[in-house]
Amino acid sequence: MHGGSIRDARQKVPRKLSRLARRLHGGLTQCPRPLPALSLPPTSTDHLPEHTARATRTLAGSPFTVTPVRTGNPDTALQAMAVVHAAAARDRKVLWCTTSDEAADEAVENEVADTVTDIATARQRLTEHAWTMPAGTLLVVDHAVAAPPKVLADLAAQAEQSQASLLLLDPGENRWPPS
Repeated sequence: MHGGSIRDARQKVPRKLSRLARRLHGGLTQCPRPLPALSLPPTSTDHLPEHTARATRTLAGSPFTVTPVRTGNPDTALQAMAVVHAAAARDRKVLWCTTSDEAADEAVENEVADTVTDIATARQRLTEHAWTMPAGTLLVVDHAVAAPPKVLADLAAQAEQSQASLLLLDPGENRWPPS
């Protein structure tokens, strides 16, 4: 074998990782403890197709700051997001950002968020600190593929700073990455 046995490698890897962690520790700050997963009532997804119900429960428990979501059927997606909004209403806020007036009207009609606005307004108000997001806020970008990458990056940074979650919804009409 080149460079030693597997046993030697198994012994070296933890030591190397430990050394690397000690070197990096001085430059890192501890990440704030994430909020508990969003709790969906057991029957809240019963009216959704099985695949959508499972995906909605998984999404509610996501520990990630940024989560891309392939939504598929727009009506079913709005029903699923209304379930998420209802569960979030207990202790969190939902800010829904749209890329079109039609999408904004649908979001309001389906009661998927506490606040619905266009993505440019959300970015401007959040980056200028005219708006603040409480920890645990769900920041949703509908039709995220239509949003400029710089805007998405700014919203992701705001979500990270606020301990919020950024959900990037893609109805599946386009493929990632955008061309």
